[in-house]
Amino acid sequence: MRGRSDSRSRRGLAGLAGGCALWVAIAATAEDAVYRAADPDHPEITAASLAEAERFWPHEVRTLEPWTPTGAGDALAPGPARLVRVEGDHARLDLGEAGVHDVPIAVTDVVARANLVRVGALEKVAPNAFVVLGSHLLDATGKDAGAHALDPGEYDTFLCLFAEVVSPEFRAVAESLSDLTEREDLQIVLVPQDDRRDARVWRRLREVGLAVPFVLRTEAAARTRTLLDPGTPMPQVLLLSAEGRVLYQSVWRPEPPPAPAEADGAQDALR
Repeated sequence: MRGRSDSRSRRGLAGLAGGCALWVAIAATAEDAVYRAADPDHPEITAASLAEAERFWPHEVRTLEPWTPTGAGDALAPGPARLVRVEGDHARLDLGEAGVHDVPIAVTDVVARANLVRVGALEKVAPNAFVVLGSHLLDATGKDAGAHALDPGEYDTFLCLFAEVVSPEFRAVAESLSDLTEREDLQIVLVPQDDRRDARVWRRLREVGLAVPFVLRTEAAARTRTLLDPGTPMPQVLLLSAEGRVLYQSVWRPEPPPAPAEADGAQDALR
């Protein structure tokens, strides 16, 4: 699908820190795309190419040897994990009760499993970001807060908004993003940061004119821990590819986007 890149959508980024940089990141994903996983003709994936081979990132992986998280006293035993994303030579893994950690790729089987996905020997049913977000959403567009189902191949990107819905600035945050709801290739998802009943979040989103899917109250804290580092300032915007690769991240601030020269520098930084 090809998203609309009109002036209204551009204005919708004015309230974001580095707004032009976010627009560049979103616009770069607007090419038509249909979700596919296996491609046996693709070159073999290595640790060096894994970060760019995101469509082959597996959902479930394993750590292969004991590993000690930074600041922890005891090593974690090898075991199963869920892949959140790959960044450089580390994989962000959800280790269940052991928490979410950035683990060296070398102590995991992520590369081996990515190659299984590549050749079609390991089934991958949906993009990774869909798996992280898709089964935990409610819908703010209907008459009540019913379940929201995502189509695995419908969106190229997810713009995750982490914010308190009753905070004084939430209306301004919502207004800065409202035009982006018209894009056909982008899905905004709210991850509430205040422990409010789902019905209250639904009402608040409709009050401020941002009727987008939002994460269940019972899952919001877990999704936040999965996607963001501890201590990340709020409100926060996180632009993800369909596979979960970080395309842009910034704290939201009520200030205009950078000047054109600054935007060029921001674009270079995103490449």
